[in-house]
Amino acid sequence: MSRQAHQVAKLKFFVHYFDRLSSLPLDQPLGCIEVVQNVNTSQNCLLDRSQMPLLPARVHLEGHVHEQFDKLQTVAATPELFGALLSRGLGESEIRCLAAPEMAICLLVAKHMDDKSIIIVRGAEQFSQVEGEDFSLRWAGDLQDHSPKEKDGSFVTTIAFVDPKRPDRHDGNDVFSQLSAGSLNRELEKATSAFEILPDTSNFGSVAADFKAFGRMKGNLEVRALILWAATSNAGRELDLFVHKDIRFKRFFEDLRSILHEHNQTVGELLQAVTAASKLDLAPGFGGVFRFYLNTLPSSLHDARSHRMLSSV
Repeated sequence: MSRQAHQVAKLKFFVHYFDRLSSLPLDQPLGCIEVVQNVNTSQNCLLDRSQMPLLPARVHLEGHVHEQFDKLQTVAATPELFGALLSRGLGESEIRCLAAPEMAICLLVAKHMDDKSIIIVRGAEQFSQVEGEDFSLRWAGDLQDHSPKEKDGSFVTTIAFVDPKRPDRHDGNDVFSQLSAGSLNRELEKATSAFEILPDTSNFGSVAADFKAFGRMKGNLEVRALILWAATSNAGRELDLFVHKDIRFKRFFEDLRSILHEHNQTVGELLQAVTAASKLDLAPGFGGVFRFYLNTLPSSLHDARSHRMLSSV
């Protein structure tokens, strides 16, 4: 497939959207789409002092975030939301916009996210199926969105677009870069803005996150997962991570989660341990952060699962 074919595919999504609109009955309630730029106005994000318990966090090998109608969906994006939609942009946020073209209104009313803000889109209907990614992206046919609706016809789907900070590519230690004081505070402020209980999102008890999309932003995925877990728990929400068949990550994260739950670890304790990891020269590759965290626990709290993780990570 040529590198221009995905651009033709983008046009198909918008053409199909207008075809669908032209066939709607005139008396059908259309509902509305809402765009909110939520800004965290606090001076400091002191989650490392939080006594909130770590809430349930589930890891799914199958499924997609856009199918989770009963959850607050979070999508990794760039600061210029959909900014590359009309050019070469093929990230997760652009793909979501192609499936639900009405979200392109963000280009006019709330395009840019600064270090303290995120963008929430509520009520966007999906019109098309998407297959492939990057240069293999293609329009895969019509989609009838069966998400629940409000009385006025508005869809209840809610998406929080967050722009994770990309670690400095010149810094050889991703953990150090992500957990420097400025970077960590920014990530926590972003997550707090996305997951705090708002009038329009209070009915969502869980947050759904596509881990592959966050992985595209580079950095240490263990750190990203633990920050998401801390932020969702502090907001009183559970977490559902979709990891696309990454069995290794699922096994280690769930073992760690079970150990921490059994010993009543809090959001503050989690973040204190993760922050301490930034001061060490952790071994490269998968497992360094998880292993360090387990080593911070008193030896009396270790069980067979923790010994298995420590020896096999």
